[in-house]
This record gives sequence, structure tokens and C-alpha cells, in this order.
Amino acid sequence: MVGIHGFAQAAITALCIWAVGVSLIGLRSRAIPLVVCWLGVVPAFRLVGILGPLDVLPDELGFLWLLFVASIPGAFLWCLALGIALIRRVPLAEPVPIAVSA
Repeated sequence: MVGIHGFAQAAITALCIWAVGVSLIGLRSRAIPLVVCWLGVVPAFRLVGILGPLDVLPDELGFLWLLFVASIPGAFLWCLALGIALIRRVPLAEPVPIAVSA
């Protein structure tokens, strides 16, 4: 059971790394809407939360743990927002029909 839980945590962390990376690239290139880029902050809490067990960040009130847990559904909501933004995006040019010769 420990192995399965470890793989699940690693997958969620990898998803958060990917979401933050895409948000940063989208912020610099303006390829995706800025709202989706700023929502990439929510999965970033998971990456900051990794530093908690190393005693790098002081957390007397347990606030970091709450952000750490909230980042799990936040990463999935970021994926949903990215999908909606990409579906609603207006194409830059009309597609050119391909002529088929027989």
C-alpha cells in the first residue's frame, strides 16, 4: 500500500510541476489567457509544501498544510481551466481546404 500511495503523490507532484511550467511559459509567451497563468499559483503551493518536512518553512499554525492539501484539487481545476481556455480560443486564421486530385 505504501508503494501505491508513493506513486500517487509523485504523480500529483509531477502534475503540479507541469502546471507551473506551462503557466510560466504561457505567461511569458501570452499563448494562454493570463487568468489561467495566474491560476498556476495554486499547484505551486504543492511544490512549496515539499519543503515543509525539511523544516525550511516555519509552520506553527498548520496553514502550509492546508495550502498543500488544497493544491491537489487546485491542480485538477487548473487543468480544467486550461482545457476550457483552449477550446474557447479563436483560431488565428481560417483553415485552408486541401484539394484532392484523383
